Amino acid sequence: MRAVIAAIIVTPWYANAYGAALAPAWMVILLDAITIGSDATVRAGIPLIFSIIVAELIATTMYFVKLKIVKTIS
Repeated sequence: MRAVIAAIIVTPWYANAYGAALAPAWMVILLDAITIGSDATVRAGIPLIFSIIVAELIATTMYFVKLKIVKTIS
């Protein structure tokens, strides 16, 4: 759960389609949905979903590595 929240908070994406300024991806999704429409949310939605998947894979891997270390010590 912490990995998902961290991925949502820290995933950056371009605030403007033509600019170089970065903003949190969840904020870009929200503002694109409000101002442009729901079709524009895909622009920042795909990187956000990808970062959530990667965060979950890393968290799951770390869990099983720690579990293996604890079983080895016992």
